[in-house]
This record gives sequence, C-alpha cells and structure tokens, in this order.
Amino acid sequence: FRSLVNAIENKSDLRNVDGISYIDKGNVVTTKSRKNITDLDSIPFPAYHLFDVDRYKYSPFPGQFFKIPMLNIMTSRGCPFKCVFCDRGTMGDVYRFRSAENIISEIEFLMQKYGVKELRFHDDTFMANKKRVYDFCNLILNKQLNILWRCASRVDLVDKETLVLMRRAGLVSISFGIESGSEKILKNIRKGITKERVRNAMKWCREAGIETKGFFMMNLPGETVDDVEETLRFSR
Repeated sequence: FRSLVNAIENKSDLRNVDGISYIDKGNVVTTKSRKNITDLDSIPFPAYHLFDVDRYKYSPFPGQFFKIPMLNIMTSRGCPFKCVFCDRGTMGDVYRFRSAENIISEIEFLMQKYGVKELRFHDDTFMANKKRVYDFCNLILNKQLNILWRCASRVDLVDKETLVLMRRAGLVSISFGIESGSEKILKNIRKGITKERVRNAMKWCREAGIETKGFFMMNLPGETVDDVEETLRFSR
C-alpha cells in the first residue's frame, strides 16, 4: 500500500508496483506478485496513537472478552496446512512469525500506554510453532505480566502440558476449527484431524480451565443431510 501511495503521489508508472490490479483504458492490469516479508520483527508496531482506545466499541455478544480495554494483535502470517476450503492466497502458504520477544515488547507497550488488560491474537494458527508458544508463555511468567489473552489453533497442535502452561500465562479462551463431525467429510476437506483428537483437545482445555469455542461448516464437499446431523450431534 505504501508503494502504491508513493507511486500515485510521484505520478510514476503503476506497473512498477508489485501485487496490485487496476484498470488502464478499460483493460485490467495485474502486476507481478509481491514477495513475502520474511522478517516480521522488522515491521513497526501499529500506529496506536491514531486509534482512540477509549472509544473502542466492544461486541455486545457475551463471551467476547473477559476484561477491558481489549485490543487485537497479529503475530504471524500464512498457514502451513492445506485445508481445501481455505483461501491461503491472502497470506500465503509460507508460515512466518514474530519472535516471542517482539510480541512481549508490544504487549508491555500496550499495558503501560493504554492499560490494556486483554488481547485477542488474530493469527490463523497461533500454535503452529510450539517452541515460540513456550518462549512466549515463559516470558509472560518471568516478567509477571498480568494480561489475559485468547487465540485460535488446531486440535492436533495442542497437548495437555502446553495448555496448562498457556493457562498459567493468561490464556482464557481458545477457538478451534473443527469443521465437521463426520470423519468422511474431515478427510474430504483434508483437515488432517480426527474426532478423537477433537475430544482430547476439549477435555484437556476443560481440565486446564480454558474456555473452548468450535467453528463448524455446512455444505462441505460430499456432505449429506446425515453428515450434517452427525456434525450437530458431535458439536453438542
């Protein structure tokens, strides 16, 4: 976006801006794809001074937050998994992530500057790198940061030990993409999980005191009415 703004401002050729499409004399022009930023730590934190935290409008639906002020953070881009329904074109197949130290620096800034008490990580798969999760949780505990947070993950990336550590570090809620209660459909969409893994993940979260949320989908490839009923039963 910065390259596009600079090109417009300098009246230079838009063909030199990678990663955009535009109309030129009635024809659609698409430039070559933009290269991924590999070092996410090199990106500055968002311009929070342009955002009035005090006027933030929180969702009226229950269970959306435990404490306020609450803000959102992105700590990674891309996803290494290949679920057929997902548009990976936005962030790409290559999983890139900020370091635990970089995330903690932003959290400390938000706590000190804006009194933030809860964070929502909007990563597609926050736990894709387990070592980073461990480093992140241990830094929170070592620094004694009093912050609550929530994230999204896959059921096959969690284990009891890791969830206990995450809860100690302030995790209060985790969302899982479960998609279907039919093993057949899970295979059709290349989800790579089983219903048993789902049951284990929910059990471990409850034992650790973590709220769970599940995402389910209808009209998946090959799905029948019986499959939908199986999904409804499984979700309950």
